[in-house]
Amino acid sequence: MSVRWAYRPAMSDRPLPRRPALRPRSATRRGRLRLIAAVALVATLAAAWLVVRSGGHPSAPVALGASGTGSPTSKVASTTTPRPPTAALRSHLADGGRCVDQTGTIPAVRCAIGGVDVEFELVGSAVAAAYRRATGVTPGPHTGTPACATGRPEERSWARATAPTRVIGRYTCEIVRGHAEMWWSDDHGILAHAVAPDTDLAALFTWWLRHPTE
Repeated sequence: MSVRWAYRPAMSDRPLPRRPALRPRSATRRGRLRLIAAVALVATLAAAWLVVRSGGHPSAPVALGASGTGSPTSKVASTTTPRPPTAALRSHLADGGRCVDQTGTIPAVRCAIGGVDVEFELVGSAVAAAYRRATGVTPGPHTGTPACATGRPEERSWARATAPTRVIGRYTCEIVRGHAEMWWSDDHGILAHAVAPDTDLAALFTWWLRHPTE
């Protein structure tokens, strides 16, 4: 009878199981330091993201000037002069909607009406003196057909058609620097100055008859 047997290596003959290689202590310390640095970086980025999202900034806000730069205490000085109210003046102008307010110490508007450039000022009770200063003429009595209607310079008083005997102001027409011009005043304290694009005094006078102050 034959006996089968298998060879079993002795314990000393068996290959030993592999053990993980031991890392040097210095390498382990570097790995921990890298992990700590990575965590700190992520925390810093998260905090910065929160600041941007909230629109804040750790530094003080900067006041911007007209050019977009400046110091926290800089201010932009206002150069706009407040305009006097022109509602009362416009109420006496048939074409007041075509006028633009002018800056100054008294209510004034400038208009382009029927091809004529005209400016109205609400002078008030001093309108007679303002008219004399503006025109430089000495008012005098004039009768008969208006000379301006025939293209000749003139200065005289005027009245509205509804009360032809009641003088409410004065007007003058002349040619100045190649343009027909008219100045006039009225009983509302308005002083007006119209300049035509040409030298046609008669045409400017006809325009004035159609666009007087009301």
